[in-house]
Amino acid sequence: MIADCLLVRRDGAECAIEDSAAPIHDRAGQVVGAVIVFHDVSESRAMTLKIDQSFVRDIVTDADDATNRIGPGRLT
Repeated sequence: MIADCLLVRRDGAECAIEDSAAPIHDRAGQVVGAVIVFHDVSESRAMTLKIDQSFVRDIVTDADDATNRIGPGRLT
């Protein structure tokens, strides 16, 4: 599946998912089917987004602090 997939439940709720698949073999080694597993990754994606936003906020705050210490227009 493509990255950033959403599973839409019957009640309309959406879950961010990842998937994995594996073949099912018979005793002769022939592929007779497959198993697909969907894993809810909503919480981990939300945490990643929160960390990313915090990182950007820290960069902006550090840049503002540097500008305030040196003075506007004086960065070299």
